Amino acid sequence: MIQKPDFENTDYSYEPYLDEWQEEGILPQSRVDYASRGAVISNVRIENVMGQRVNSLRLNRQYRYRYDVEFTEDCHSVSFGMLIKTTSGLELAGATNEIDPNSFCFGKAGTRQEVIFLFCNRFLPSVYFMNAGVVGKIGDDRVFLHRILDAYSFRSQADPGQIGNVYLNIDASLLLPAPHETRDGV
Repeated sequence: MIQKPDFENTDYSYEPYLDEWQEEGILPQSRVDYASRGAVISNVRIENVMGQRVNSLRLNRQYRYRYDVEFTEDCHSVSFGMLIKTTSGLELAGATNEIDPNSFCFGKAGTRQEVIFLFCNRFLPSVYFMNAGVVGKIGDDRVFLHRILDAYSFRSQADPGQIGNVYLNIDASLLLPAPHETRDGV
């Protein structure tokens, strides 16, 4: 089963200093393409809800991580994945349909499958790298059909209302009840 984020409640307001855009200077120099074994990943990108290619993202906005997979061999039990990590390689979040065998698909040689992962940017201000992968069976062997490390990167912009201080904004609120006096240190 594929989950769909709630785009009806997406923040569509734009403030000029916090807008989304495509920033060429942050494309990863560390990209690693593993050898293809039945499929080739291409056209890796992030799009905003209006379909624009972006990599400078606003906090708490919905985005689409997209890539195309062209099958060069017949493959079955195919699944797709993505991973978000820091520039130092710390893995922070990811998604795959690997956990639901009912969502596996068949990749016929000569066909192309577009892959779309919907996610909400909850990452604190920094640059992050994204991996892309496709796994499947050729014959009886389950293998990476293709995998790209640091396939894409994005910058999560600062937001004046954020309160987190590590990598992920967990949508926490700070509550400070009125101070009260204590007696005898109690």
